Amino acid sequence: MDEIIEFYLDAANRIINAKNVDLSNIKGKGYFEFSNDEMLKKLLSKIFQIVRTKKITFTTTYRCDDDKYNRIFKLEIEPLIDGMLRLRHVLVSKTPRPTLLDFSRRSDLVYRMCAWCDKIFYVDRYIELDEAVNNLKLFEHNYLPMFTHGICSDCHKKLMDEIEELANS
Repeated sequence: MDEIIEFYLDAANRIINAKNVDLSNIKGKGYFEFSNDEMLKKLLSKIFQIVRTKKITFTTTYRCDDDKYNRIFKLEIEPLIDGMLRLRHVLVSKTPRPTLLDFSRRSDLVYRMCAWCDKIFYVDRYIELDEAVNNLKLFEHNYLPMFTHGICSDCHKKLMDEIEELANS
């Protein structure tokens, strides 16, 4: 499988280096600039703080699909010197999507998707992708909306349990 993406963050969570990623548009930017979900930012900030303080590695898995594949990644957050972190995203599984999507045409609409289970935030809660496709009428248009990552309440609880375990280890 061997698809690995790494980000190196300074003590202020700015991207200072990366592997297998084009750095031209992200170097020097805050890691959290790429998410619109405040809860996700808070959770990751807490994880980053614990990893730095305890000098231990935190590992979790999340889902991040693209237009051709359903993908599961393992994320390792490792402390380095001087408060720096290495975020290592390792592809664990990759299966062809049952329906190929054309992401070449996009609208300005932005929807929030759970980075762990791929549920979509709709109205006031996260719902399954199939339900979101129907409710949002995504296939009735000749374009797709853009997505940002967040975290649903079920995955939030699971991640909080992992953080608690990490904090108490």
